[in-house]
Amino acid sequence: MLYDSDKPIFNSKLKVREFATRVYEVEPVEEQALANALASFELTIDSVVATATIEYDSSHRFITLFWGDSDVGETLDIRQIRNSGPVIGGNPLPENTIKIQHVYDVPPPPNLGSNFLFYTVLQDVEGRRSFGPAQQLSIIPRYEFILRPVILEFNSHLDSSLEQETEISIDMTAIHSGEDFFHKHWEPNVVTNGNIGPLPHEERFPVFYKLNGSQLRHEIPLDSEDGIILNFCAKERENFAKDAWQFLADVFTIEFDTSNTAVGDGRPRGFHPLNYTGAKQVKRYLKVQDGYFEAILNTEMNLIVPLDRAPVLVVSG
Repeated sequence: MLYDSDKPIFNSKLKVREFATRVYEVEPVEEQALANALASFELTIDSVVATATIEYDSSHRFITLFWGDSDVGETLDIRQIRNSGPVIGGNPLPENTIKIQHVYDVPPPPNLGSNFLFYTVLQDVEGRRSFGPAQQLSIIPRYEFILRPVILEFNSHLDSSLEQETEISIDMTAIHSGEDFFHKHWEPNVVTNGNIGPLPHEERFPVFYKLNGSQLRHEIPLDSEDGIILNFCAKERENFAKDAWQFLADVFTIEFDTSNTAVGDGRPRGFHPLNYTGAKQVKRYLKVQDGYFEAILNTEMNLIVPLDRAPVLVVSG
């Protein structure tokens, strides 16, 4: 069978539908002029601080930065910046360059961080606008663990009654992520015998001794799988038959609800920002052959906010 190529083919038993042809005319639209792109742009993240370094040109009037943690942007008036003069103090920036820092208020632990969408809007001196650089940011806070000098507390004499001093040997090791980053050894002679000297026995205790050089600082990111572990090994120097290792790994069970354990609730062991922030004091008994003494640890876990200076705009050019 031959068919007319200009007509549609339908089943002869079906009703033929007629279609009307419609023609639409669309007028061309002139492309809208946009503000110039930035000459250069760099965004860096360190802990909870974002630093934007922006190079603009003579056509730019306003630059608005949306940091992602608010619906309101931060608008920079380029004209005012040009008239503000050079940087006072610090290293000057290249001409037509600004640097601005923003501190993110991320949720406290146990949250592991936050994600934000950063973008910019540009406007030139003619009022034309355009979108500038955009970037997805992942904010992972960093903390600094601080240990003040360790204090030893003695409440009894741990040597012969004929001796005036308790003679011990003590080692301290700090470990993070399986690596030793601090180790030190001391051999203090601590006057603890109340039967020798002018003071009565009951007035001699407690006796405190500071381990000079035991202070340390160490950075730890919030998403670190491991906390900082402090190990102490104490011995009586005149009796090496018994070594007593004391592990300061379970500070969580001391500083927080003891119904939970550091292992049982999934939190990392040791000194970790998921376990505490701010200042905490930890005490541990260190047992030796003839008794025990206490180690007193004054610690801090502080959020690192690495601002170059006060959170204000730094201008050059």
